[in-house]
Amino acid sequence: MNRYPSHGHHELACNQISDYLEPVIESRMKHSRLETQDKALPHLLEKLRRPVQYSELTNALRQVPLFESLEDSQIDYLVKVGKRLTLSSGERLFRKGDPGSCMYMILSGRIQIYMESSDGQLAMLRVLDSGQFFGEMALLDGEERSASALTLTPCLLFTLDRAAFLNLIATYPELLTRLLSVLTERLRRTDERYLAQMAGVA
Repeated sequence: MNRYPSHGHHELACNQISDYLEPVIESRMKHSRLETQDKALPHLLEKLRRPVQYSELTNALRQVPLFESLEDSQIDYLVKVGKRLTLSSGERLFRKGDPGSCMYMILSGRIQIYMESSDGQLAMLRVLDSGQFFGEMALLDGEERSASALTLTPCLLFTLDRAAFLNLIATYPELLTRLLSVLTERLRRTDERYLAQMAGVA
């Protein structure tokens, strides 16, 4: 018999406690006259909310195919070293030629990857949705961005820098194999689109 609660049961218990105590603490913050205690209450409320936010982020990362087979400890590592980024529709993340030091995972929203010619003409390369990632070449070579990225909708992204990724594949080298597999597939699709365009011109 397992003496310890599972990860899911632990999160459920934390959320139930949080749901019960949040209104109590908020009421105390409004009505308490003990100034020294009041200062500590907002920090306690933030700690109660944190398990819910943590659970949402770990679940979202599990939906990214690149990370779906990672162990819980490796997902925990991602949460600690990565950053969440919230963007509005129509925001440019980077331009072709910008320094590249991190990759992006789309937790929600849509991103357009495109090229821009010297005369301002845009060539759309691909549109990415939730669960997909981009900017991964920066993790492999640390070179400049090879294309530009623009949000098509409000987006929630998760960013991972090169140093954190290299530390992760040191313990989970299969992740690099999965990344290279995705890169190969994208190159193949790019070749197919190019051949189709050439056939149309001919």
